[in-house]
Order: sequence, then structure tokens, then C-alpha cells
Amino acid sequence: MAAIEIREIRKSFRKKKAVDGVSFTVDPGTITGFLGPNGAGKTTTLRCLLGLVRPDSGEGLVNGRAYTDIPDPLTEVGAVLEATNLHPGRRGRDHLRVVCDAAGIPVSRADEVLEEVGLTEAGRKRVGGYSMGMRQRLSLGAALLGEPKVLILDEPANGLDPEGIDWLRRFLRYQAHERGVAVLVSSHVLAEVEQTVDNVVIIAGGRSVQQSALAELTREGESLHEAFLRLTSTGSMPMTFGKAGADQ
Repeated sequence: MAAIEIREIRKSFRKKKAVDGVSFTVDPGTITGFLGPNGAGKTTTLRCLLGLVRPDSGEGLVNGRAYTDIPDPLTEVGAVLEATNLHPGRRGRDHLRVVCDAAGIPVSRADEVLEEVGLTEAGRKRVGGYSMGMRQRLSLGAALLGEPKVLILDEPANGLDPEGIDWLRRFLRYQAHERGVAVLVSSHVLAEVEQTVDNVVIIAGGRSVQQSALAELTREGESLHEAFLRLTSTGSMPMTFGKAGADQ
């Protein structure tokens, strides 16, 4: 069974279509890059999947269930859609402990994930003094508290320096390939995506245009950047499926 399944999601805002029949799947133990131009509908799709927006039609499922039907969602799904919703006066460690307490997770997990995301020392400092990259790491840490088997990340490399981006690449590979986590990463940094993901889903104009293994998409010598530009030059191409799930 797919860990994440998007089934023909459609959503309009004030009669303007934001998402128009997007469908794709993400399997356990793989990293899938969710790509599209600005305004393509990526974030709206993720918000529909996480129950933050109700789609006009279609559905998003996590392990066969709607996110809103999962009794303890933090133990099944870790999600970061933005890294700015953090109290500036609260210390990083305390932020994680509050999340633990609210979710019924042992507060000892706060220190464990601070070490996982490289913020052990910074966890003692107030979030207001964090860089954007540190906020990204703290938000990722919060997503990991319940040791979920599904990670949904929207632009996780924003604000990270080259060392941080390298760390994120290795971290996501560990989560997927060693722990069997299904990782869905929305990003516009195509060069980094090409070095990280196993599979790609590309949307344009609110519509699905490609789901395939990265290796299949680029096997004719075309770079991901070139394939992306070709597939998103119009928003009207039909969905094409290839063999997904092959590790790089």
C-alpha cells in the first residue's frame, strides 16, 4: 500500500482553480520530489493532504486514511509546511517539549531530536535569535518527535547554507533508505532535488504532468532542469506514469 496517495484532488479559490485533478503516490522507503513552477498548486495540494484545506473533490490519504482520521497523527506523519510559526521568546528545547506534551510523547524526545537535527547547543537559546536555517531544523525536529513513517516537507532547504543542505540530503536519505520512511519533499531547488530524490512528481497549472523514477526521467541524458522546463512549458500535458520506487 502506498504511504501517501493523492486521488484527483481539485480545489478552487474564488472560482480560480488552484489544483485541477492532481493524482500521485509515494511509497515507503522512498524520497519523492514534488515539483512545479510557482503557483502550480504544490502547497495547496499538501494542505489538502494534511486536512488544512478541504478539497472541492478528490482526497488525500496517508496509509489508507484521511489525515483527520488518524488518532495520533504526530506518530504517523511529520509535516513542515513553514518554519516561521515559532514563538520567538521560547527556547528551542522548550518548543519541542511543549509539542511533546500536547501530543502525549515523552518529553525526553525533545533532547533526542535536537541532537538528530544538530541543534543540541542552540536548543538552549530563544528562537527569536535563530537564523532561518536553524528554524528549519527546529521545525523538522518537531516533525520527528513521534518517530513517524511519513515525512511531508515544503521547501525544507530554505535558509540552509551549503553545509546544511548537504546535511539535509544525507538526513533524508537515512530516513527513507534506512528507516523506511516515505518522504515527500516540495522544492524549487532542482539541482538539489536531483541529488536527493528517488522519484519525481511534476505539476503545472494545477495539473499532474509527470510521475516517474528520477532515473527514468533523465535516462536519455536530459537533466532534471531540462525535463522540468519541457514538462512545465504548458500546463496542459496529460499525466504520464513511469516505474517509481527505484533507489538511486
